Amino acid sequence: MVVRSNIMALNANRQLGMNNSQVSKSLEKLSSGYKINRAGDDASGLAISEKMKAQIKGLETASANSQDGISLVQTAEGALTEVHDMLNRMVELAGKAANGTIDSETDRAALQDEMNSLLDEIDRIAQSTDFNGIKLLDGSLAGGSKTAPKVEVISGDAVTDFAGANGVYTTADLDTAATSTKYTVKFTVDGKEQEVTVDFTDDATAATAAGSAKTALDAKLGEYFDIAVSGDGLKFTAKDS
Repeated sequence: MVVRSNIMALNANRQLGMNNSQVSKSLEKLSSGYKINRAGDDASGLAISEKMKAQIKGLETASANSQDGISLVQTAEGALTEVHDMLNRMVELAGKAANGTIDSETDRAALQDEMNSLLDEIDRIAQSTDFNGIKLLDGSLAGGSKTAPKVEVISGDAVTDFAGANGVYTTADLDTAATSTKYTVKFTVDGKEQEVTVDFTDDATAATAAGSAKTALDAKLGEYFDIAVSGDGLKFTAKDS
């Protein structure tokens, strides 16, 4: 027999269902540790909490990155401390070698042998010190990341590739006192070859020719080089990025 008209029983059953639902939500909050577990709990609150969670994750990642940076610096510091001690020892050896009381070639040779060993060890430390595969003391971290263009004259002889070893920039001269009346300077930027033609026909002296070349080249290469008149030529100095 099913009771369908007992209002008090129906109300009691409804209240029981609501209480069970509230108990389930309370247990969910207790077990998860979160006040808001779904949009139904608090839609705006959930949006705010998710944004804060994202910010917290970002800060945690930044903190971890900072710790990695500290570890890298500490690794380099430890290696540099060893190098510093060796350099101090080399100063000591140089002082001993300069002592007038040492007159034996054998003694001086022994001092030189130790000096050479210290130099070899410093080189070894410089080449082997790394953090997560990043070489710290071999010079590969020096210089900028921008690769300067290669410049060559019309004869096909390369002036220089200005991005030197390990990103250390160098300089080169373009001679404007040569017999040619025109130079075509070719260079490559981001894989695209460009060129500038410098006409020296109306220049009476090498100095005025250098000025003409500087004006023409500044327009195209000024972003990458400091170009200065140097005697009868131009001095290209690659800009560090």
